[in-house]
Order: sequence, then C-alpha cells, then structure tokens
Amino acid sequence: MNPKNPISFAGTLLFLVLSYFSHAQSFGTFASARSINYNQTDYNGIGISGKVFDNANPAVFTLGDFPLLHNWNLTDDQIGTASDHAFFAPTISSSNPTTCNGTDGSVTINGLTPGTSYDITYTDDGNAVGPVTIVANGAGQAVINGLNAGVYAGFTITENGNTTNLFSGVILSNPIIVPSFTAIPAFCAGTTAPLLPTTSNNGLTGTWNPSTVSNTASGSYTFTPTAGQCGLPVTINITVTPRTTPIFSFATSICEGVTAPTLPTTSNNGVSGTWNPSTVSNTASGSYTFTPNSGECANPVTVNVIVTPNVTPTFNIATSICEGATAPSLPSSSTNGVTGTWSPSAVSNTASGSYTFTPTAGQCALPVTVNVTVTPNVTPTFTIASNICEGATAPTLPTTSDNGVAGTWNPSTVSNTTSGSYTFTPTAGQCALPVTVNVTVTPNVTPTFSFATSICEGATAPSLPSSSDNGVAGTWNPSTVSNTASGAYTFTPTAGQCALPVTVNVTVTPNVTPTFSFATSICEGATAPLLPSSSTNGVTGTWSPSTVSNTASGSYTFTPTAGLCALPVTVNVTVTPNATPTFSFATTICSGATAPLLPTTSDNGVTGTWSPSTVSNTASGSYTFTPTAGLCALPVTVNVTVTPNVTPTFSFATTICSGATAPLLPTTSDNGVTGTWSPSTVSNTASGSYTFTPTAGLCALPVTINVTVTPNVTPTFSFATSICEGATPPTLPTTSNNNITGTWNPSTVSNTASGSYTFTPTAGLCALPVTINVTINPILTPTFSFGAALSICNGATAPALPNTSTNGIVGTWSPATISNTTSGTYTFTPNAGQCGTTTTLNVTVVANTVPTFSFGTTLTICSGGTVPLLPNTSDNGVNGTWLPATVSNTASGTYTFTPTAGVCATTQTFTVTVNPIVTPTFSFGTTASICVGAAVQALPTTSVNNITGTWTPATVSSATAGTTIYTFTPTAGQCAVTQTYTVEVSTVPTVTVPANITVNDGTIIPATNFTITPAGATVSWTNSNTAIGLAASGNGNVPQFTATNPGNTDITATITVTPRNNGCIGTPRTYTITVKALDKGVFVPNVFSPNNDGKNDRLMIYGNYINKVEMRIFNQWGQQVAFLNSQTQGWDGTHKGKPQPVGVYVYALRATMTDGRTVDLKGSITLVR
Repeated sequence: MNPKNPISFAGTLLFLVLSYFSHAQSFGTFASARSINYNQTDYNGIGISGKVFDNANPAVFTLGDFPLLHNWNLTDDQIGTASDHAFFAPTISSSNPTTCNGTDGSVTINGLTPGTSYDITYTDDGNAVGPVTIVANGAGQAVINGLNAGVYAGFTITENGNTTNLFSGVILSNPIIVPSFTAIPAFCAGTTAPLLPTTSNNGLTGTWNPSTVSNTASGSYTFTPTAGQCGLPVTINITVTPRTTPIFSFATSICEGVTAPTLPTTSNNGVSGTWNPSTVSNTASGSYTFTPNSGECANPVTVNVIVTPNVTPTFNIATSICEGATAPSLPSSSTNGVTGTWSPSAVSNTASGSYTFTPTAGQCALPVTVNVTVTPNVTPTFTIASNICEGATAPTLPTTSDNGVAGTWNPSTVSNTTSGSYTFTPTAGQCALPVTVNVTVTPNVTPTFSFATSICEGATAPSLPSSSDNGVAGTWNPSTVSNTASGAYTFTPTAGQCALPVTVNVTVTPNVTPTFSFATSICEGATAPLLPSSSTNGVTGTWSPSTVSNTASGSYTFTPTAGLCALPVTVNVTVTPNATPTFSFATTICSGATAPLLPTTSDNGVTGTWSPSTVSNTASGSYTFTPTAGLCALPVTVNVTVTPNVTPTFSFATTICSGATAPLLPTTSDNGVTGTWSPSTVSNTASGSYTFTPTAGLCALPVTINVTVTPNVTPTFSFATSICEGATPPTLPTTSNNNITGTWNPSTVSNTASGSYTFTPTAGLCALPVTINVTINPILTPTFSFGAALSICNGATAPALPNTSTNGIVGTWSPATISNTTSGTYTFTPNAGQCGTTTTLNVTVVANTVPTFSFGTTLTICSGGTVPLLPNTSDNGVNGTWLPATVSNTASGTYTFTPTAGVCATTQTFTVTVNPIVTPTFSFGTTASICVGAAVQALPTTSVNNITGTWTPATVSSATAGTTIYTFTPTAGQCAVTQTYTVEVSTVPTVTVPANITVNDGTIIPATNFTITPAGATVSWTNSNTAIGLAASGNGNVPQFTATNPGNTDITATITVTPRNNGCIGTPRTYTITVKALDKGVFVPNVFSPNNDGKNDRLMIYGNYINKVEMRIFNQWGQQVAFLNSQTQGWDGTHKGKPQPVGVYVYALRATMTDGRTVDLKGSITLVR
C-alpha cells in the first residue's frame, strides 16, 4: 500500500502491506506521547472511530485491520488533524476489439506478483464468468483475452484462498465506422432527383430517411447503417434550387378589336425564352405559354389574355318590391363593373315600370332595360281548426299560410285548455298583412243516463239510448244490454261533441226460487197450515188460493212481490181422508162356541186397540176399536152376537139400482146364524136368487132371498154453463129434462165466480148424481200498445188501429184510421159475446216548429274569420244535432240542423261562404341583402296577385347600413294580409391582420384574432402550406395550433384573410408564418461539473423530438449510479444522496422519438468539480 497525502505530524506514518488482499493494517509512530483520535470509513461509507493512548516517546500504536479501500482521519490533541487515503495497488486496463463484433478485445489486471497464479471471476454483460485461473506475467499482469464488446464488471481475485473484490469494471466497445458518400450537387426543382445509394463508399449498407430525394425542396437525408456493421448514422444535405416563375407586365385584358400587346422574349425578372403562340389576338381570348430557354431554372408560365366582348351590364337591384315600400336606388355601376346612367333615373314604388341603363362610353358594354314590378300586399289565409275540445290535440300553427305567406305566430302554439287569439306576423319582405285567428276551446261534457242499471235475470233489458240525458249523441259498446249477465257498457260520444266517454255498469241479478217449510200433508178435517207471506229464503209475495183447505188436496201458487228477482212456485198440499177400520172376524157365534180374536190391525191396515179387548162367547156384546194416534182413521164398534140355533133372518136390501153397491151377503143372519151363500155375492147388474146355507152345526135352517136390480138413469139439463161476470145466472131446475127429481148443491148459480153444481137425485130413484161446471168470464177492458192517449207530429206516420187488442179482444174502431193532421178521439167496440167493454184513444196532432238561430241561415266571412258555435238547442227551444257539428272558418259549406227524434220540428240549414285570405306577392320576394350605395328596388302599389295597397316606408333606401322592413298594407275589403319586404343594407367590411410570424418547430402559436369592421362581419381564411400544422382553410379567427416543420429547412405559409358582411366581400389581406427547422437527433454532453456554481451542475439529455427516454449511468466499477426516465430529470452527480467522485462514467441510452424512431446511444461522461 502506498500513502497519499502523508500526515504532517511530528512522527512518521507507516503502512504494513499484508500478504493477502482482504485487509491491511495501519500504524503510526509519533515523536511525543499523546492521544490520537481516529475515524476510518470504507468505500461503502461504513467505518469505525476511536482514540488511541500511548505515553511512550515516541508513541507507537496500531490502528488495526481495515478494508483495502478506505479514508481515514487522525487527530492530534495538540497539533491538529491529518487525512490519508489508502487503497490496494492492483488496477484494471482494457483493449477494445479492433473489428466490428470482433473477439480480440482484452482486460488486464495490473499490480500483481509476477509468476503468481490467481483465480479470477467477473460478469460479461451481467452473465457470470469464471473462476478463470491466470498466472501473472513478468510485468505483474493477469490478461483476459478473446473478449468481444460488452460490459465486464464484478472482478474478484483469489490467492491462497483469500478473495479480494476489485470493485471495478470496464466497457469494451466496437470500433465506430462513419459511412462516406460522394457529394450530390444541387439540382433544379422539378427535374429528376438523384437516387440515394444503399451502400456507402466504404462498404456499409443501410437505409435512408427520407428514402427518396425530393425534387421540390432542399432537405436533409439520414443514412442509418444496417444493424451489426458498427456504422454511425450520417446526414447529408441536398440542395434543390427553386424554379423561378417568369413575371410579365403587359396588358392581359383588352377590348375586342384594340391593338394587342407585344409578347417580350425576356421576363421582368430576367428569364429569357419563347412564346407559343408568338403574337396576341385582339379578336378572341387566348392562352400564351412562355417556355424558358434551356439552362434556365425557371417554370414555363401561361398568360391568359382576355379579349372582352361588348358585355351586357348586370345589376342586383330588387326587381320586385311591395307597393309603397322604399324603391331600390339605381346604381351608377353594374354588378359586372359597367358604369353609366339610367332613364328614368329613379324607381317608382307605386307602379311597375321599365328602367334603361346606358353604359358610359368606352366600356364595350350594351344598354340594358330592367323591369321593376310593384306588388300589392296580401292577407295570409289559414285552414287551422278554430274550435277544439278541451284537452284535444291543438292544431299546429303553420309557419306558411294557405296562400304561401311565411311568418311567425304569437303565441307560437295553440292552447288546448283556454280559448285565445293567435296573431300571425308575416316574415319581413313578403308583402303580406298580419292576421289574428281566434281558437275557441270548448269544455268537455260527461254524458249522463237514467236507464235501469240493475235488472233481474231474464227480464226485459233496458235499451241503450243513442243520446245521453244531457244531449250527447254517441254509440255504445256493447250495443245492447244483456239480461243474462252483468256487464260494463261504454258510451263513446260522436266525434266533434266535446264530450268524454263514460262507462255504465248494469247488474243482472239471478232469479231466486222461494222455499217453504210448512206441512204439505194433513188429515182430512185437521188444522190446515198457514201460508206465509215470506219464504224461508226471504222472498215476499202472495198465495193463490190464499188459505189451505183441510178437506181436499190442492195446489197453492206463491207469486213473488213485483220487483224481486224470484220465480213463482207451486206447493201441493195433500189432504188424506179418514179411513174406517174394517174387520173380518166372526161377529156372530153360537153360544158357547170359540170366540174370535180381536186383531190390533184392521183389514184395511189401521192399527189400534180394542175395548173390551176380548169377545165373550156366552152373551152378545159391543167391542170398540180405537185407531193409533196420528193415523187418519175413525174409531169403530163391532157387535158380536152369541146366537141360539134359530132360522136365519136377513135385513139387507132386496131391490137395488143397477150399478149401485150390491148388498153384502152376510155369513151371519140377522139372528146370528152363520153360513154360506150361493151365489156368494149379489150382482148389481141383474136380478137373482141367493141361498144361505147355515154353517154346519149351527142348528139353523137354509133360506133363499130374491134380489131385484133396477137400471140407473142419468139426469140431463139444458141451462147455460158459461156467462159473463154480472150477467143474470141460470136457474137450477129441481127436475131434470128426463124427469129425475132431486136437489142442487149449491142451490143457485153465482154470477161473480165460476163454480161446480152437483144434482143429487131424490133418494130411491135409480138415477145418478151429476155435476155441472158453470164458467164466469170476467169483463175485460181492451188494451193496446199505444195506450189510451197518443201524440204525433203533424204529417208524421200515424199508427194503424188493430182489430184485436193486446189482451185478445176482437172488435172495430170508429173512426177506423188515425188522422195525422187533426187531433181526435177513436172508439173501440168489442164484438158481441166477448165479455169486453168499449175503450177510447185520444190522439193529439202537434204542429211542427221551425228552429230559429241568432246567426240566421247564411253567413259570409274571410278565411280564418270568426264563426258561430252550432248550439244543440235552437233559440225557440228545439233540441237536435248539426251535421257537420262545427262551422269551418276556412272552407265554405252548408250545415244542417236535424231535430231530436220525437221533437215536432223541421230541419234547418245554415250556409257559410268563406272567402280565402290572399297574401300579396311581389316579384322581388320578401327579403333582400344589398351593400351600402347599391341600387334599390321600386315598391309597386299592386301585387303580382292583384292586391292593391300602400307601402310604409314608400321607397327603399341603400344610403346607410341597417335593416329596414317595408310593410305593404292591402286596401280595406280585399280579404288580404299585410306583406313585408325586409332589406338589409350592409357595410363593405375591412380586416386587419397581424405582422408576419417566425417561430421554431413545435412552438405553440396562440389564436390569431382579427380586427374586423363593422361589428358582426365575418372572415374566412386560407393557408397555402398545411405542413406548418394549420388547416388549409377556416372561418373566423385562426385557432391556436402547434407549429410543425417535418423537414430540415425552414418552411413558410401565406395566410389570406377575406372579410364578409352579409354578402358584401371586402379586400383580402395576407400575412406569413415561417416555421424554422430544428435538429432531429439526441445529444448527451461528455462532461459536467456538479459543484453548485449554477453552471453545468446537472447532466441533461438534449433533443427536440424526444417522446420517451431511459438512460443508465455506471461508475468505473460497473455499478449503476443513476437511472433517468425523463428528458427533464437530469443527473446531479450523486448516488443515494452522496456526491460521486470525480472520474469517467459510462452510459447507455434509448430514446423513442415523436416520429416513432428509436435512438440508442452509448458513451462516457467525465464528472469534474
């Protein structure tokens, strides 16, 4: 180790070099004893500090082991401080490859012990290499050969197991070759450009940017060698000489026939050449081409010589004006530049006319006549609806009337909630009058109805009226009411009535069958059940018959009270007759014989009990049978006779009527003898003998009895059996027509109610009872569908008089037909024998009313005028409807009032004549834009469509700038609207432009605001060269933009600004914008001095077109000490906040340019303080 900057103590500072490279030991010897402070740091900034005491004289002490590279300070308490820097002697040197991508580079480690073997490791572009064993040569060098270009770092040396880190590195670089090319001479713009060679004179291949040489502008062309050749990009400049455009000053516009100009062979700017054609014609316009002589870097140029024929002057004065408007001025110069005078000299605004312009002498122009039409004003007409329903879609207010007038409305939209007036103001310049339209908004009516909304199922459904109770006509959906199911029925008013739809719910109630719980079966003579007036399910009504009979079965009909949804019902009540119990046991027995048993059930099924309960066989007796309670049966007593042996005697009838009940042949005689008969039963049809043979053992004799059978007679009668109620009834005779006497029940015939009458023959007569039914017919009043009174309108169809009433009475009428002109009474007389009364019909014939209305029967209006509403009731009270329902104020028509059906009134008509509103039209339209001082339009007093009127103001003026509305007012009574003619007189504008601008490429040029007069004028601009970053043209001010120059030479654009004011074009003005070219490369300085003196303190990256950049900086040991990723970041010479030592640093940089190019740079930087 070698000391640097020896310490200036009184003693001597010594260094001990160890035999290995990991540490060294320092010690010092001083002249006097004292304490020494020390502070020691290694290359990483990590150190130790302390104090050494040694009282010996001189003082000798050891500071200890420390890393090879260190800084240290020694402080003598009495003398002061000294510093020293100790480091390991080995150094690294290198040799670059001699050829591109060659492998003959090397790295040499110096300061080693000759002949000693060392193990060396390192990294090659970050890849670990080694250990490599190398023996130091005689100069103490370890040489690593065969290296290519790259970064070699992280070197370590190991000897005898001890490893030392050299903390250093080197960068081997390929040799840099600069391509060389033969210079390309300047050439004339527009000629064939030279080719760019793809191989340099010294053999490098590559590409050019741009790839071809422009033949229009000078430029720089950069050759980039193909990767892998170690070539450096090189830029050459090629000059393109601009072509000169020859300039000439001879006349290029002549009148036909004048002396033509001579064509010069040398231009004003010194270019010589020839012309084709060689002379100018004075009879026709033509093109003359000047071709520069060979060798002149100049463009051919063509000059157009215009031979002007005698032209017809043109003018933009208004040729159609509204009557009374300001007449246009007659300009002394035509729009195509011809000056002259007019005859007449001023335009009339009251009558159309012709005005002749005579050009000033010498202008090759013809006289011209301009016809000016003066148009009368018209009144706009419209067909919009003037009567709408509240809430309905309001009519749109058209911006153009039916007669073609454009304009605006105030208010602008029609309200559908409130009536109002709407004024149409024609657009200026139309020669039309303003007009007001009234729109009436009619409130909506809700229809009301009074028909039944609840009916019984099956009942007659109510009719749905076509007109509501409050007079709204319309239709129903469904159209008829169902009598079987409930439903909703919607009434939709007929269009045009201002009425709302309404829904009516009709409820259909199902019919109920009444039910009852009273007894329907009773015994004859028992208490009959009461018939209730209300059923068990709540239905009230009446019974027929009204009470139950306890003597005979019958049917009883219950009729529900009117209005209840219930069905009639019939209940059958059965009356059971009382039975007489019969028995077949023996009632006569011989004394001492076996007595018969008394049965508990009779032969005819009646149960019961006996008293006495057993029969005696010793004495005759009576035995009573009592039926069981609840049975319809009578008690009966049976006598049992105990008979001695006697001759049987019998007491039954021996004479009977034919068919009568034959007497029973008793098995026991009257005196108690039992036996049998032969025959055993008596015939009731023929006489005969019957023998009784007593039962064997009775001690009784047989006996024969003769029975005579007499035939029966049926009584006959001839009295009336059908009579009218109240008539004299027939008498019931006590002797029949065939002489049978007897009695009647009832005994007399009733004349108020039908009935049955039974004739019972006198007892003993062989005659049959007979029943005769007598019917009492009620007296009916004939009924008819038209009732007892009828009203008809005079002349209406009268109903026919039917010969049969609705209740079946046949008869005749007097008079026989109804008159439809005279009121009267008509009598119906029933035919004889019908039990009917006469009836009358009163017919009233009502006179017809003629409906009257306040607006009469005719009306004449202008289109859009006020029209009356059509009322549904006339002034004299007649209700009805109109067809159409509303009066149009836009079209003529006839409206018919039809009285409501059943109202005795005639129809009425109302005729409306609508005259259209005319908008005056003029040949010059409704608007005009002219410049100050231009010719003006005369205003005629009659429009093109023959509307007469006046103008205000009366004449058109172009003397001063401004807008004037000239209004044409039609003469009263013409059904025409006003018309306007709007004339805008504009000032010829001027514009001020800025001074010429020169900026660098990439400069933001702020918006350029032009000064324009008058206020409100506009400008447009054009750009002759869009390469500067500005559009080719635009309107208004030039916006802010970033100036661009893609080439390497300055470029210039001419901005031409043209002012405009309502068609008046001012003089164009120009200024230029020049954009200077900037360097397109990347530059890194090779030295900087971060010593805070304000000069070159930070290493920066320079470039005009860098989009993105990354730069890595390494120290001499290969350690990265800085990373930059922004062009504005820079490096201040520190690493981790610590200033870096003076020395050479290397960098690797990659930049992406704004045009997409990638630039890679490597190099070295020297840091100085």
